[in-house]
Amino acid sequence: MAKDGESSRSSSLSEKRALVSSLTHVAPEQITTPADADYRVDIYAAGAVLYQALTGVPPFQGETLAVLGKAILEEPPPPMASWVDNIPPAIDDVVQQAMAKDPGHRFGSADAMWRAFRAACG
Repeated sequence: MAKDGESSRSSSLSEKRALVSSLTHVAPEQITTPADADYRVDIYAAGAVLYQALTGVPPFQGETLAVLGKAILEEPPPPMASWVDNIPPAIDDVVQQAMAKDPGHRFGSADAMWRAFRAACG
């Protein structure tokens, strides 16, 4: 991501926004210790995609990589009900677990997440 001074001046604002928006589904450990990342980053990403699909907004937003990274590392995703009134709390619970900061607190598999999501949907 590092650029020399000349190439960063030539980057358009839309390219910078595209880079920031492409990172909205990145698990915290992919930022802090990418070498230690495992399949649980996919559980996190599935939760982030589900969050955005159901609310219309990404779980974290930031105008810069620093702001976005800080949110990913330190803040829980806002409850989905803050964007959409009729999101059942059980579905929000599934997404929150999938996006847990600690990979050990996420679902153990995509199948376990799928089963929890189906149960939450009734």
